[in-house]
Amino acid sequence: MVCLPLAFASFIPVQILTGKLDPWWFAAPPIAAAVTAALAVLVFRAGVKAYDSAGH
Repeated sequence: MVCLPLAFASFIPVQILTGKLDPWWFAAPPIAAAVTAALAVLVFRAGVKAYDSAGH
């Protein structure tokens, strides 16, 4: 099951239909997702480099 924030379920579709949606709403979510994914990759790689073994 996919849960959407209330803004995506009600506010944004109404703004699109009324033509009041700012253009940054179309660019911000993909940019935020890319930044979050890049940060996750960096954290994962740092964790893998610091990993010694499960026995210590």
